[in-house]
Amino acid sequence: QGLLISNTSKLSIMGVENTAFINDIGSRIEDAAFWKDEIYIGTTLGVLVYKNDTLQKLNTVHPIFKNRVDDIDVNVANSISVIKGSGALAYGSDAIGGAIILEPKSIMLIDSLFGKTITGLRSNGRGYYINSSLSKNFESGWYLNGNIGYKQNGDLKAPDYYLNNTGSKNLSGSFQSGYNSFEKGFEVYANYIDSEIGILSASHIGNTTDLVTAINSDLPLINKPFRYSIESPKQDVSHLLAKASGYMRFKSFGKVSFQYDYQNNRRQEFDRRRGDFSGVPAIDLLLQTHGFQSKFLFDKNADRKYNVGIQLQYLDNFADPATGVRRLIPDYDRFDLGAFVTSEWNLHNNYLIEVAVRYDYNHIDAKKFYRIISWNERGYDQDFADIIIEQRGAQYLTNPVYDFHNVSVSLGAKKSFDKHELAVNYSVSNRAPNASEFFSDGLHQSVARVEIGNLRLNKETANQLSATYTYQDSKMNILLEPYLNRISNYIFIAPTQQGITAIGQAGFFLEYEFLSTDALIYGVDLNVDYSISDHLSFQNSTAFIVGEDLDNDEVLIDMPPFNTRNTIQYHNKNWKNLTLELSSDFFAMQNNFPDYNFFFTIPSTAQQVLVDVSTPPNAYHLLHFRSSIQTKFFEKSTLEIGFNVQNILNTNYRNYLNRLRFFADEIGRNIQIQLKINY
Repeated sequence: QGLLISNTSKLSIMGVENTAFINDIGSRIEDAAFWKDEIYIGTTLGVLVYKNDTLQKLNTVHPIFKNRVDDIDVNVANSISVIKGSGALAYGSDAIGGAIILEPKSIMLIDSLFGKTITGLRSNGRGYYINSSLSKNFESGWYLNGNIGYKQNGDLKAPDYYLNNTGSKNLSGSFQSGYNSFEKGFEVYANYIDSEIGILSASHIGNTTDLVTAINSDLPLINKPFRYSIESPKQDVSHLLAKASGYMRFKSFGKVSFQYDYQNNRRQEFDRRRGDFSGVPAIDLLLQTHGFQSKFLFDKNADRKYNVGIQLQYLDNFADPATGVRRLIPDYDRFDLGAFVTSEWNLHNNYLIEVAVRYDYNHIDAKKFYRIISWNERGYDQDFADIIIEQRGAQYLTNPVYDFHNVSVSLGAKKSFDKHELAVNYSVSNRAPNASEFFSDGLHQSVARVEIGNLRLNKETANQLSATYTYQDSKMNILLEPYLNRISNYIFIAPTQQGITAIGQAGFFLEYEFLSTDALIYGVDLNVDYSISDHLSFQNSTAFIVGEDLDNDEVLIDMPPFNTRNTIQYHNKNWKNLTLELSSDFFAMQNNFPDYNFFFTIPSTAQQVLVDVSTPPNAYHLLHFRSSIQTKFFEKSTLEIGFNVQNILNTNYRNYLNRLRFFADEIGRNIQIQLKINY
């Protein structure tokens, strides 16, 4: 049902741009746990994120789409599981690539009071952070938990220059209380996050000449000294999650659980504005979500388990017109209904069969203005004339309404013999387009590009065949996973033929549009864990993926390059739990990429210049060091000291999947000292 990949209380996800990274997610989480970096999650094949059994609905314009998911408080997670195959359908049909499950610490049924404080300093960005949690458990089953954290950093630094205006501030807190026993239980939970995040100054350019120069240059156009202050362009993000849940067990069949949750996500993006709109956000989105789910687990017979559930969600998105700017995402209502059945049958001779069926209904009702010129240029006057409500000056007010009925099926089988295990899975799943893919129409500040939605998009249908081979003995674990995915109406975003467009006072930006095609995506993931001795171990995680655009007979954009991570670790519990670890990351150059380059005429010289937005960055190799030691700290407390270095060699590199790679390098060497006190 899932692979437990971490057991730390400070988690973050970094570098997960595609399902090719899913099996390597654990090591990347551990890195980000030390560096407190932003969360990057990609959904090229659809990856859902659940926190505390609640699907995260994040107003990141593209929910969880190759952007920073700053709405997730990683401090409250104690473990992360990756669900793939039949079990993923219990979480949503969108989970073509799997579901990432963030779970809090389990409740202990003993009288106890304990806590933990983690604090640290990081050299890159001159950052600091502190997080404290306190838990009170009672033998009767009652419990009470609280968590609060703060982190801040100034401008991050590439090896040769500062990345101006990349500072951030983050305040988070959570509360959890309830009653837990084997037969029944309930819980109330609340989590709040407030973040201010700077956007790289060099990615927002005032004129076309400078934009072309910046894209074709190896150095950013803006290079100033370090500072902590955050100026426009920037994001202000707040996210509230509140939920109430409960469960009961019945001897006759199993367990019934239910949950109501509410999410309030406010996202404001500021650009450089003058006059009356100085200090007024250019994007101001409020996304409110109400959710209800109920699940029935039939597990009386350990060899025949069934999980039946229903999920309801209502989303209300409001885009404040007081910004005075064309709204990137319009007002819309969305209603989602899902029902699923998953089953697990343990047969004789170590055979396991998994079958899952899911039905989803998705309804989207939006109100959006279109410029009449753009409406006609896109041919919408021919295909969507019936959704026009009225004409207001040079704009149409429209009412796009979409209904999708999706059925997804997954069938898997697993056979265990001696030290080997072989599993195969075939699934057919469907994903309805989201509001950003339909309706985007303006500047997306955080990735410094203009994005254009597409009313003609249809649902994605994925036929995926995957296999998993596992070998395990006392010294070695091997996990090999090849997969093949044929997707109809695969949705992606790519540069337009126009290439560059102007957005008011904000400047000039690259222009992208949402498209769809029939795609074939295949690859293989390999994970090896070898115990050299009682204290020394070696791990390898390797991923390779290929994406083909079948309609246009070319490769897909934004496919991660071949990458491999090798780690050697020394661990000795008898020496104050000493851990020493050296990791090596290699990312090859992506040689398979489509050509979206275009020529642009420089106004001042009338010279035509090739603007290269397609060629991926060069291959790169990074080294990281991690160490920790644990000692007694007062009678009932322990102190863990961590010393870590990321990018030891201060290597210059750019990540192909980072949209800001056109303007600057990634961050350079980062040294961190961390103290963790358990009490």
